[in-house]
Amino acid sequence: MRLFGNCYNKILDMGPKKKVILFFLVLIVFFSFMFKFYGYNKTWRLWNVPVASCYFADSKVITHGVETFALGFDPMPKNCVFLDQIPYNYPRTWLCLSYFGLNTEHTFFFGLVSIILFFCGIFIILSRANNKTVGAIFFAILSPAVLLGIERGNIDLIIFFIVILSVSLIQKFYKISAILILLGVALKLFPIFAVTIFLKLKRGKSVLFLISILSLSLLYFFISYSDLLLIRAITPRSSICSYGKDVLWLFLQNYGANFSFIVRIISHVFVIFVFIFSFFTLITDRISSISISKGLYFDLFRAGSCIYIGTFLLGNNWDYRLMFLIFVIPQLLEWFNHKEKRVRKISKITIFSVYISLWHFLIKVVIKRLPYGDFLRNSLDEMFNYIVFFGLTYLFFLSLPRWIYLRRKSIYKKCPSNL
Repeated sequence: MRLFGNCYNKILDMGPKKKVILFFLVLIVFFSFMFKFYGYNKTWRLWNVPVASCYFADSKVITHGVETFALGFDPMPKNCVFLDQIPYNYPRTWLCLSYFGLNTEHTFFFGLVSIILFFCGIFIILSRANNKTVGAIFFAILSPAVLLGIERGNIDLIIFFIVILSVSLIQKFYKISAILILLGVALKLFPIFAVTIFLKLKRGKSVLFLISILSLSLLYFFISYSDLLLIRAITPRSSICSYGKDVLWLFLQNYGANFSFIVRIISHVFVIFVFIFSFFTLITDRISSISISKGLYFDLFRAGSCIYIGTFLLGNNWDYRLMFLIFVIPQLLEWFNHKEKRVRKISKITIFSVYISLWHFLIKVVIKRLPYGDFLRNSLDEMFNYIVFFGLTYLFFLSLPRWIYLRRKSIYKKCPSNL
């Protein structure tokens, strides 16, 4: 016990970078050992993560599509070259990889690179973190929702790294940061919600970059509109391993169309209420001290909260996209000690709900054994997703820079232009 205590103290005394590297090494050794001696499928099932029929199934969608394109076929309608008929449901931007010789033989390598980039992003987040933040992020990484993305080798792992890189560069290299956001939009569309990180710039630059990025993104959406409709049509959806405003009422269709319709109306009313409530709280308070927060974690919060809010409003997303909630955890932890009581309370409730959402794969195993288990597990999961939506929306509105809602020149003079 004494030896264990000494080792534990030494780990606590390590710098954040050394802790992160140690964690990565332990993670690699642990999963390698489990896959070898316990079994690949059995290991994932310890977290109740649904296992695909092949390694890195989502990466295989890309490599199959690229190889189909290289053979002279259009992979978008259906992947007609291969027997397994894997549908290609990503923007055509990925097909440029065919010029680098990417094919199905590189699926494992492609998935592995995606995972490495994800952990590089985690390293950037934790490079200066304290013990509490390091532990909180590690707990999130080990959640079933994040492990689902790793098991599938999902492209969101790459997007995760691109957004973090954009956030980390915005202070000094905001033009490169803008290019990275546009790259994310071209690869997966939803990174457009992270454009709010440019609110940290001075008023003039912020407006310029916001308008430029949004305009270019809208042009890209317009050019790719027919493809986007097809992608939406062929992308599989689930009411079990998903989050979004449409997930609950889609699931409740099994319990009656009328009941599902009522829940759908309630969900839409709730979303509208959250935005109205958050907006009026902002303009009523006029100047909130939450808006003067600075640093990487604050910028990550804006990016992560808007990605969650935006994808939630889209209606239906696979749970691996919850990995972007990792962005909001460090700032929520810092707000635990905020001088405003409401900020402290909402931050605590939100982060609790974040972890429930991340770990619900395991939680639902217990709930499933109760009477009406399927109904309870999905209803409770979505309830916490709605709480996360409310908490992040409310805190995001309070985090808006002052120049957005202070219009009088006399107030502008008292308010630094970069807030």
